[in-house]
Order: sequence, then C-alpha cells, then structure tokens
Amino acid sequence: MLRALKNINLNCQGAARLISQHSERPLALSERVGLKLHLLICRSCRAYQRSVRFLKRIMLLAGSTMNLSADAPLSSEARERIRRGLPDR
Repeated sequence: MLRALKNINLNCQGAARLISQHSERPLALSERVGLKLHLLICRSCRAYQRSVRFLKRIMLLAGSTMNLSADAPLSSEARERIRRGLPDR
C-alpha cells in the first residue's frame, strides 16, 4: 500500500524514471496512475515522454532498415572512433 501511494506523488525524477522504464517493462497500475497524474500537471515531463517515444520510433525504424543485431561485429574504424572518444585511464 505504501508503495502505491509513493507512485501517486511523483516528482520529475521519478516520472522520468517511469517514462524510461515503460519501454522496457509494463508499469504497475499504481505507477501508471502516478505517471498520468504527474503528466497532467508537468509540461516538461510531457515533453520528455514525447522525446523518448520519438527516439524509440527512430531506433526501431533504423534497426529495421539497417538490419542491426546486438552481436554484430564492429569495424576496425568504428572501434578506433570509440577508443578515441573514451578518456584515457
């Protein structure tokens, strides 16, 4: 019961967490209700939710047109670009 009440009174950080998690797992009823209530009053979180949905659609489209897989090997050029982008240890 306390967990359900916690989800009803969400702050922006909690709402952003639920928006992100929603694409990975189904939200519990209390989480959905709390998120909907928060989104009714928070313009910033509604914009964040639209951005997350947009990025998800783009990634799905890119994945379907590029035939990407998680275990696809990286080219040596890609590995070098990644290595240059990482800070030295």
